[in-house]
Amino acid sequence: MDGAVPKPFRQSDQYKKNFNAAPVDEDLQVDPPSKSKKPTQSKKKKKTNKVKKARPDVSKMDLNKCGSEYQANTYSKIRKAFIDQVRNDHGISAKEANERWNQSSQKRKMLAGVSTSELRRRRFIPKGCDHNPWADVDQDA
Repeated sequence: MDGAVPKPFRQSDQYKKNFNAAPVDEDLQVDPPSKSKKPTQSKKKKKTNKVKKARPDVSKMDLNKCGSEYQANTYSKIRKAFIDQVRNDHGISAKEANERWNQSSQKRKMLAGVSTSELRRRRFIPKGCDHNPWADVDQDA
């Protein structure tokens, strides 16, 4: 060790992006790294001609004439349309309109034919329930 002090350099020169761009020592020639690009694969999406099923527009339907078969996608639309209609016609709160939906014959007709496992899965009935409560009610009432 001869006690020689190294030449000062800028602090920014220690980082890679600046180190390769401008070396401190003019005598030292550093070649910038070659940027070899890997062949890129095109990420084109395959077009599929899927035909979407037409869903009934519940807003234009008469709620009393809606289908009595349960379908998850239409049930919520019919329920919402029923509650909105009751709220507009009678000027009641959303909670009261929801209670009317729960007691309505339309809900009973929709859920009467649904299996208990499906009702449990959709959380219409609790886990311990082993029968469909809407199937027990007389259909003519």
